[in-house]
Amino acid sequence: MKRSRFIIQQLLVGCILMLVSCESAVMRDFNTLMAGNNVPAAKQMLNERLSENPGDAEANYLMGNILMREKEYQQAITYFDRSLNSSSMYSEHIEYMKERSYRIEISEANSAWVDEHYYRTIHSLNQAKHIYPDRVELYRFLGIAYKQTEQMDEAKTSYRSCLNLEPDNVECGLNLAVLYQENGQYPEAISLSHDFLDR
Repeated sequence: MKRSRFIIQQLLVGCILMLVSCESAVMRDFNTLMAGNNVPAAKQMLNERLSENPGDAEANYLMGNILMREKEYQQAITYFDRSLNSSSMYSEHIEYMKERSYRIEISEANSAWVDEHYYRTIHSLNQAKHIYPDRVELYRFLGIAYKQTEQMDEAKTSYRSCLNLEPDNVECGLNLAVLYQENGQYPEAISLSHDFLDR
């Protein structure tokens, strides 16, 4: 029994050592710097590595990681794309980080809406749009928020974007028709209303 326990312990130690040995020096240094909240040094280290090899999948992934935490989503996505163009090694991690950040922004947009802070709602939704620009729910919500703040052109643009992604979206179609009607664009309002009410 004792011998079996000893063998299991040795196997576990071996597995841990193997995992540690698989972690690159860059990843170890990055984790150490981030654990100490030394973000500038982490960025400098990654920039130096990327200056030597712009296609480095690991360095691009880690730089995107930092920028996602800082909510610099457009820049983060650029680094993530470079990483994925070089290797699929970090694809699951990247997708997780993107989805998590997207959900945070949607949650913040919903909270701001409940609190009647509509411009904050719009800001959070546009932040989310940098992460996933092809999500229909974004444009539906943006259309409503823009209308609430009387930004009618932006509302119409949002509903059109919704329909470009999902032509059969009745809510976006009818909301756009209402905006046309309120703007005196009666032929467009009637035509669009008929298109969706007849479905």
